Amino acid sequence: MAKKTRPKVPRGFVTIRRAASLLRVSSSAITQWIREGKIPSYKFGRRTAIKREDLKLWTRERVREELLELLRESLRKAIQSKKQVNYFD
Repeated sequence: MAKKTRPKVPRGFVTIRRAASLLRVSSSAITQWIREGKIPSYKFGRRTAIKREDLKLWTRERVREELLELLRESLRKAIQSKKQVNYFD
């Protein structure tokens, strides 16, 4: 009986396992983000893959959003600390 082979993922695409390895997260995290529509994915037979370029763009955007949130939080803390200073005592 012939051995069943998985369909190949075309050049320019990565599997969920490879995407997880590249981002240093679990495969289930990648799968969840795909389900939530955060990362676009494509089916090749029974295999799900992500365009390498889509993954790069999504990662870049995610890092940018996290940096902006850190900056916002730092500004909030700086503003709060200034409000607590009493300059007239």
